[in-house]
Amino acid sequence: MDEIVVLTKATDPVYGICNTHAGQDSTPIKVMSRRRFNLSRTTPGATPFDEAPEFCLNKDLKKKFLTSNCETAGVYVTPRKGRSILVGVQFVTADDAPERDPLTCTIEGSECSTGNQLTRGQSWVPIYRGPTGINARETPARSSYCAIQRINNNEHVYRSYRVILETKRVSAASCWQFSSVLLFGKL
Repeated sequence: MDEIVVLTKATDPVYGICNTHAGQDSTPIKVMSRRRFNLSRTTPGATPFDEAPEFCLNKDLKKKFLTSNCETAGVYVTPRKGRSILVGVQFVTADDAPERDPLTCTIEGSECSTGNQLTRGQSWVPIYRGPTGINARETPARSSYCAIQRINNNEHVYRSYRVILETKRVSAASCWQFSSVLLFGKL
């Protein structure tokens, strides 16, 4: 269990969440058609189908995950690679709108691997709380890999991970967005 690898793949099950806080139950986002999606009038936690959560794992810099009108946003994922120890996280900025960049996050781990269990806050254990690696002082280039955030204090093995975005570059921005999130770990 010494080699560090990217834990997630584009085919892993991933679910978007909004208005969710560490240790609390997950509130799912609502995926809708691009035609029905309107930033100013959209239901909180809505995302257009072509910017849905599954795009945050595919490492395609032309894609992104976007969700609107939420206090917090994020995803949870069960990597098909199996149980692992999380040792780092790296975000990739989206292609536009730097005001939506997530600057801080909480990451939690769970022994559970099925959807119903993963919606319950009691299933999650805090692993990391801190910066996303997206530069807070200077706006980074769009669609760029940001600094890897090392997680040095985690020795626990988990099946699933939940990433909750807590602050963004401009707090009044109506959306959260990022192109990709890479979770690094030991199998």
